[in-house]
Formats: sequence, C-alpha cells, structure tokens
Amino acid sequence: MSNRAHRVRAAIVAPAVASIDGLLGPNSWKAFQRELKTYWGYTGAIDGIPGTNTVKALQRMLKTYWGYTGAIDGIAGSGTQAAFQRFANAA
Repeated sequence: MSNRAHRVRAAIVAPAVASIDGLLGPNSWKAFQRELKTYWGYTGAIDGIPGTNTVKALQRMLKTYWGYTGAIDGIAGSGTQAAFQRFANAA
C-alpha cells in the first residue's frame, strides 16, 4: 500500500476507531473529505455528509488501490461497499 493510501486510511479509520460508538460519523467523513479533496478530485463541501460527490471520489481511490471495478457513478452499491470494506480492514 502506498504512503498516500496509508494516510487516507488513517484519516478515515482512526477517527472511527477512536469514537465511543465505533461508527463512521460526520467528523470521520469530514477528515476523509479533506483527503479526497487533496488527492482524489473531491470538489464538494467539507460537511461530513457522504453524498454523491464524496462517493465518486471514494470510488476513484477504491479503484486505484482496493479492487473496485465498477463505474465512478456516486452510488454506494455492493461493489463500492465491498472495496470500502477491504480498505477499512486493511492492516
């Protein structure tokens, strides 16, 4: 995994792990949106809401590093979810 992939994973997974409930919440998504903006073409607001543009940028990252083979369409379908799971579970 590249240094960029490690940074992105740390930005999204570490805040989620540190939270009380362990869920991926708005602060985690804000951190992730900042990374997606820097490296993956995200142009939306840093608002912590994983909308279509957040998912499109996420899909670009997942396609590069985590085996996502679907379209960059902003829909968090089963392929996006499976690739995101691989990303989240990476050691």
